[in-house]
Order: sequence, then C-alpha cells, then structure tokens
Amino acid sequence: MKVRCMVSALAVMGLIAAGLAGCSQSGGGSTETTAAGSAASTTAAAGEESGGGGTDYPTQAITLIIPYSAGGSTDIGARLLAAEAEKILGQPIVSTNQEGAGGWIGWSSALSAEADGYTMVHTNSPNLITGYLDPQQNRSQTIEDFAPIILYAMDSNAVAIRADETRFTTFEELVAYAKENEVFATSSGPAGDDDIAIKKLNQALGTKLTAVPTQSSSEALTSVLGGHIDVYVGNIGDTKVPTENGDLKPLAILAEERSAIMPDLPTVEELTGSLVTASSSRGIAVKAGTDPTIVEKLEEAFAEAAQTDSFKQSMLDQGIEAIAIVGDDYMELLKQEEAELKELAPLLGW
Repeated sequence: MKVRCMVSALAVMGLIAAGLAGCSQSGGGSTETTAAGSAASTTAAAGEESGGGGTDYPTQAITLIIPYSAGGSTDIGARLLAAEAEKILGQPIVSTNQEGAGGWIGWSSALSAEADGYTMVHTNSPNLITGYLDPQQNRSQTIEDFAPIILYAMDSNAVAIRADETRFTTFEELVAYAKENEVFATSSGPAGDDDIAIKKLNQALGTKLTAVPTQSSSEALTSVLGGHIDVYVGNIGDTKVPTENGDLKPLAILAEERSAIMPDLPTVEELTGSLVTASSSRGIAVKAGTDPTIVEKLEEAFAEAAQTDSFKQSMLDQGIEAIAIVGDDYMELLKQEEAELKELAPLLGW
C-alpha cells in the first residue's frame, strides 16, 4: 500500500509558494558514522543484493549522503531521522558528509551510485533545484533523476545580529542603515535559500545587503561573531541555539506567520509592511529507477520514523518542527517549487 502524506500537502505547498513568491559549501571531505553514532563502512555490492525485486531489502547497511558539513541543522536533522529509520529497517544507516558546490557534490555522488536503495541522499531545496536551473552551472540532472522518499522539515529564514552589535539593534534600524550603507550578510551560496532571502529583502526594502558565501552554518556564525560579516541570515534551526546561548540577537523571520519555535520573533511584514518570505525544505531521496518495492519500504519506514515522539522532540530542540510528506506528494511539491523558481530567474540574475 502506497504511503501518502502525513500532513496536508496543500498546506506545505502553500508554505513553499509563499517562500518563493513572497518577495553549506565547498570542499570534498567525507566523514562517516552510523545514525546511531558508531563508525561503519559499506561496500558497493548492494546491486546484487536487491536484484530480486526488493522483497528482502535491506540485507546490509545503507549509506545516507549528507551534502553539507557536519554540525549544521541539515546534518543534525538527517542523523536524527536516520537513527529512527534504521530501527524500523533493521539495518544500520551509515551517514557520510560530502559537502561542496552548494550541495551538488553529494547529489552528484548519489546519482553516480547504483539505483539499488543502498545509497540515499539528503535533499535540500531550493539549493537542489537552483543548482541546475542556474545556466552557469551547466548541469543536466534535475529532480526527475531522484525518487523522493520523504519531506520531513521546512525551515524558514531569519535575520540576526551579534548580541553586542551597536550600529543597529532592531530590524527597522538595520533596514535604515542598510539603505545608506553596504551591509554584508551570510549566505550558503549563490541561489541558495539565504541568497534568495537577501535578494528579496533588497528588492522589497531597498537595502544594500551583500551576500557573503560561507562553507557552513558554523562558519557563518563564527564570521558574524568575529565581526567579519555584519549580519547573520540563516534558518531558524541554525539561529535558535546561538540565540539561547546569548551569541545572536534575532531581528525578524522571513515567513507569513511567526514561528512556534521562536514565537516572540516578528515577521518582516509585521515590521515593515512588506511580505518577504524564504525557507529551506529538507528531505530524503534515492536515485530514480530504484525498485518500487524498495522505494515503498523506505517511504513507510521514514514516515514512521518522522512521526515518533523522540524524533519530533529532538527536532523541536533544534528549532525545527517535523512533518512527513512522502513519495509522489513530495515530488509534486518539488515540481511546484521548480516552477516558482523559474519565475524568480530575473531576480537571481539568470
């Protein structure tokens, strides 16, 4: 039986549409751990294991490629979900970080593997989609080359400053300052969700924010705290803990409504009258062409994992509310996001 979405796909479709219409990364290092935290390694012999229709799948460890560096909200969320899913699947999930090229080092690696269900990859959009829509990247792969398993999180962008910043202490003061002065802001890379957020703010508010790409959310935070970059633009999931630690002062969230995670943080629209939204969605996929029986097993396992109390609470602790949209419903959302991003081409300089 095909697993369907566990929350309203239309509701999340609205979030994605708003995030697009409302106007982490280089290197090639790889670190591997199982979702439970122990070291492990896998081989490429999985193709023979799953060739019989996937009825016995999985019979060995599964690799999960995380296309961003260790320690960020993407990495933490992926490992938390994998830890629950491997209990259900009965085999370890080996997580490996393959960061670089805005995520496309990891995504290209996954697409070069066998379509046997033993290589999964974490998906982040809009970065996944803008990485091939951007004509300068000259990529032939698209979302059609993936078989989406689950969308498990939507993470809105926020604007924050150092807790001891004195040039501007409110969002209104930041906007006024940035209309007269160039202000540098952190970004995960060209046409990523942070970069889109910055461009939307400039377009809507007349600011002079300049995106500075960083290799990871931790590097972005360090750069802001060290005074090398003026403003932190990142996801709520990467903003919550530094805020609680007293390092950052959040100023606004780029969403239609306030977040239940940080309910005291006002929206840009509340503060300026202009609706400006941006977010990142996170999921899991395998290569297109994977046996449908295997895909269905993964959909069922990850949907169950995403709804466990332990996972939902762990995600809340990271500042992210877990959701569960699987298979065809997830692909439908990705296709809608792709269409919306094509409409943003002029803003993105394409």
